[in-house]
Amino acid sequence: MPQDAAERERVDHILEAATRGAALTRQLLAFSRQQPMETRVLELADSVRGLEKMLRRLIGEDVEMVILCGAQATRVKADPSQIEQVIMNLALNARDAMPEGGRLIIETAPVELDASYALSHPDAKAGSHVQLAVSDSGTGISAEIINHIFEPFFTTKAPSKGTGLGLATVYGIARQSGGHVAVYTELGRGTTFKVYLPRVEAAADEQPAPVAAGPAAIVTETVLVLEDEEALRDVLEPEHVLDAGEIEAELRRQPLDQPQALDVGVRVEPRAARRAPGAHETLRLVQA
Repeated sequence: MPQDAAERERVDHILEAATRGAALTRQLLAFSRQQPMETRVLELADSVRGLEKMLRRLIGEDVEMVILCGAQATRVKADPSQIEQVIMNLALNARDAMPEGGRLIIETAPVELDASYALSHPDAKAGSHVQLAVSDSGTGISAEIINHIFEPFFTTKAPSKGTGLGLATVYGIARQSGGHVAVYTELGRGTTFKVYLPRVEAAADEQPAPVAAGPAAIVTETVLVLEDEEALRDVLEPEHVLDAGEIEAELRRQPLDQPQALDVGVRVEPRAARRAPGAHETLRLVQA
């Protein structure tokens, strides 16, 4: 779609909101280990290369990104979507550590972890691994904070800037995949996160062919959306958007045109709908 297209801004809002929602859902599921894993043999270097264009857009022009993936085999058995999430989380964490810009290096390589390393890192195992290293030239991590960085919901970012699940998710996925995460940091000089995953010798599995999309369904039902997320309200037609103060008034209006349809109100706090004495009896609430 051209940059100057009339619908471009709305499409960008949709993509941003969908990406944020999907990322948070994946992080919550991965952290709770409720997300089913679909493991296959993959080249870790290919996963990094496949995300390069997206990462360059996300980290911005102030950060120089360098990808170092050699020709050596970097095959691991893991869930491809979870591996991509690990790469994305570490890259975005590195970007946030460089508010004035800097250098981000992402590299992959086969490595051997010896018995002495495993002895000093209780959650690591000796043997052949593939290393994913993500390094930044940012602020570094203080001694007071470094012992907490993998704790769920721990964050030093502003409330609107982070969930505190990024690094916890990286750690959880690595451990679920039989791997290990190490961090090296120096104040004022930067930080390197190293994810070690067991190396496998089997050939990489072929990626499944994409499923062709069927014809778009024609929707005739009435969907009532009561939304407190501004980005989502912006992509709706103005005449269909309700501010918080209008919710009760809307629910007291005459019954909806199609009472047999699926009428859904989506809101974080649906108390207004519950209080409205004239709310249509078929209205169902989905709490987000």
